[in-house]
Amino acid sequence: MKKRTEYCGLITEAYIGQEITIKGWINRRRDLGGLIFIHLRDREGIMQIVFNQEKNAELFELAESMRHEYIIEATGTVVLREEDQVNPNIGTGTIELEVTEAAILAKAKTPPFTIDDDQPVADELRMKYRYMDLRKVRMMKNLKLRHQTTKAIRNYLDNEAFL
Repeated sequence: MKKRTEYCGLITEAYIGQEITIKGWINRRRDLGGLIFIHLRDREGIMQIVFNQEKNAELFELAESMRHEYIIEATGTVVLREEDQVNPNIGTGTIELEVTEAAILAKAKTPPFTIDDDQPVADELRMKYRYMDLRKVRMMKNLKLRHQTTKAIRNYLDNEAFL
């Protein structure tokens, strides 16, 4: 297992040409025959990774076994997407990772609901599977805001010598 280079959502065009390692949950998977595209999600966002059968058949076979919400590690080179393939819906939509190494870190059963925020889910189901609900982008933003607010209050009180 390698150390993560950076979080998925923080990879920028500055990384083009560099070999990086990212880890996360499989958010979306598309199989186009000789190519498999995976949107890998972590706490900072989504990064598209690509498995090419022509470049590495063994790695492509591993990618075929990957499913929604599996936790994986991927190492490869960051490349610029072609103009007609840019995805404006994600922050890393102008780049992708051409995978040269990958590993499944944890398999997952089919979740009772998708983690995508655009899907409405009954509150009873959300609370029953709270650990999954907290993976949603909206919930992660709320947790970060709560952390930052609490930290700012504590820093202010500390600077005022309040115990």
